[in-house]
Amino acid sequence: MLTVLVVDDEPFVRVAMASLRDWTQGGFDFRYEAANGQQALDVLAQHSVDIVLLDLSMPVMDGLQFLKALPGVIQSRTPPTPAPAVIVLSAHDDYPMVRKAFTLGVKDYLLKTEVDEETLGAILDKVAAERREGEKRPPPAATLPNTNWALLELLTAPPGDPPPNVDLTFPVTIWRVWIHDFDGLETRITPDELARFQDLFLRSIRQLLGRRGGGVALGIDRGQAAAFTGTVEVSLLGKELKESLERYLSVRIEVGFRAGLATGSAIREAWDELGQSRPGASRIVLVTKRYLRENFTRSIPLDELAAHVGVSRNHLSWEFAKEAGETITDHLARLRVEEACRLLATTTLKVYQISEKVGYTNVEHFGRVFKKVTGTNPNRWAGDGGSKVFRDIRQ
Repeated sequence: MLTVLVVDDEPFVRVAMASLRDWTQGGFDFRYEAANGQQALDVLAQHSVDIVLLDLSMPVMDGLQFLKALPGVIQSRTPPTPAPAVIVLSAHDDYPMVRKAFTLGVKDYLLKTEVDEETLGAILDKVAAERREGEKRPPPAATLPNTNWALLELLTAPPGDPPPNVDLTFPVTIWRVWIHDFDGLETRITPDELARFQDLFLRSIRQLLGRRGGGVALGIDRGQAAAFTGTVEVSLLGKELKESLERYLSVRIEVGFRAGLATGSAIREAWDELGQSRPGASRIVLVTKRYLRENFTRSIPLDELAAHVGVSRNHLSWEFAKEAGETITDHLARLRVEEACRLLATTTLKVYQISEKVGYTNVEHFGRVFKKVTGTNPNRWAGDGGSKVFRDIRQ
């Protein structure tokens, strides 16, 4: 039975880790917990621990300070016992600290938003297998101990940094998958909803890769993911990634890939090229969206909009729907409902007054549009205290 120490300043996180499932069935005993690095060192000074789940941002002593002090505590114990395997628990904005943590000897990392029975169990099983083998041959100093982290650092390291060694079977195919118009999505949902949506995005990619022979998928900042696969039918996998994600997530997905990569530097170069070739919104769509956002509180005839953009009304309607994935009418309705939600949450205006302010002279028509976009009517939305914020407003 391997003993586990959970180090996190949030009590509910410590409880949640230990309660995800009956860990004793897998050979793990979540016996110890600590609220900061100093408490964790005190535990390790008195008890033998096999695995440490370590938060990085904590009061009193943070995770990096703990890692620096850990060797001294281990060496002072009598009789001597092996150092615990450390798994970092990180937030989305902790990457600089995580990179530093790996230089201090951690085994792996896990985003807090990804922690569930399956992902945590997989990492614990991996560490357990390594400890059973005794880790007889540690990796060379130039090789990072975790393949996933090495790949992440390879893709996100500042230009000019030497690429880390990557333990992969070459050649590989790299995939760059991103949410089209992520900026627009970011403005329409809350930060918590956005974080959950990005987690779902990444999990969906991993599940698909698992069904198609395996691979590695990593979350990259701002609605992007990187995936690595071996020998696959790239045209079929690319098509399935795009279609499955669009159907499941109800957003537009873009996919690019480069195959036959045999070195870390080739992977980084291919990743950068895919970023440069990422398609963006055309001038027609950008100008249309900007004009609608600036004028949505009044009636906007299609002829007026087409004249402003400089194309025919038929071409404008076709190009916008093809690229944006929605009609101009639907996009305009979404803009108006977003503003209506803001007014409902921040003012004491009546529904009919808000209807007029966002461009609807008929309050009954406004109610129908509002329900179509949000799934509920304005009065109920206001009665819920504005808690249902744009969950179904997706592009």
